[in-house]
Amino acid sequence: MTGATIVLMVVGIIVVVFLWMTLLMAVIYGIFRRTSGWQALSERYPAPEGVVGTLYHRQTVKVGAVRWRWAMTVGISDYGLYLAPSPSIGPFRRLVRHAPLLIPWSEIHVVGPGRIYLLWQCTELAIGEPKIASITVPDGLLALLAPHIPSAAK
Repeated sequence: MTGATIVLMVVGIIVVVFLWMTLLMAVIYGIFRRTSGWQALSERYPAPEGVVGTLYHRQTVKVGAVRWRWAMTVGISDYGLYLAPSPSIGPFRRLVRHAPLLIPWSEIHVVGPGRIYLLWQCTELAIGEPKIASITVPDGLLALLAPHIPSAAK
């Protein structure tokens, strides 16, 4: 084998592995969309372009059964709660993208204590009436959201 043949084989293997990884990511993200309730949320609460409000990047939030560890942008606006997972890396980010959400405050209801990680103090929120999905947030983040959530007013 010549050096050029070896280089072509290595490049070919890298391309095939990259394509398989992209396909695997697309399948996993598709499963996340369905099992977390994100798909139903995105159909009911799509976020418009140019959301105005305070954004908190790299937050840990659980949507349904899916934990987004340091991968969620949470926004607080007068209208509602903005949620957008951090974009995936690479040229295929549209393939594995979750549509951002803007959930009106009136659609968010405090359920009670929740769990993201074993020792974190968290609160579960129900979205929609009837409930479409649940979102669990750390209590530190809940303190920022609570003034806007009608059922959290004390």
